[in-house]
Amino acid sequence: MTGLRAGVHARESSQPAAPTAAAHANLGQSRAMMVVGVAGLIVGAIIGGTPGTLLMVGGALVGLKGLYDYLQ
Repeated sequence: MTGLRAGVHARESSQPAAPTAAAHANLGQSRAMMVVGVAGLIVGAIIGGTPGTLLMVGGALVGLKGLYDYLQ
């Protein structure tokens, strides 16, 4: 029973951590903005009229901002 450890411990590795976090920084927010923009376009098309047009324009702006951030 000597030398046993209780609990959860992280494995130690001699290899450095992969730099994947830096490559995917803030992509979740830009993708979410694109999804919200598409949803705004669909809801605006369903509603129709002036309120629907305003929702579609707003959705297009949010989606384009998300696309711009995603492509940067």
